[in-house]
Amino acid sequence: MKIKLDPQKKNIAIDFDGVIHKYSRGWQDGLIYDKPITGSRRNIETLAKKYNIIIFSRRAAEQSIKPIATWLKKNKIPYSEITGEKPRAKWYIDDQAIHFTNWPGVMVELKKLDAEYAIKKRKEGFPSGNKKPRTRKD
Repeated sequence: MKIKLDPQKKNIAIDFDGVIHKYSRGWQDGLIYDKPITGSRRNIETLAKKYNIIIFSRRAAEQSIKPIATWLKKNKIPYSEITGEKPRAKWYIDDQAIHFTNWPGVMVELKKLDAEYAIKKRKEGFPSGNKKPRTRKD
């Protein structure tokens, strides 16, 4: 449900896929197929009392905001705006973010995340790169 931007409030930017929309199967040809993440509506309603809710999503830039708006309305999730660009905001809520404290910390975190991602993809049956898997010769 769309609510009017309030110039007296600060903006809070919330990513759509993986933060509001469960997105359990990843990208599925642009379909918004899943239910909301548990607690997202209740907590966004609370945030809307203090902030303008700006929903951001790459899918809004690549396709259209209409499917996102329809899904948010169906699930009674309040928002002030939907965008495909990183909006100006006081805070960002995003499942793909790395919290910056210093560059060495970021580099350690990226290395850890890359390793976890590679393990996850191997478990799902996806190759981790263009290389063929090595075979052990006995």
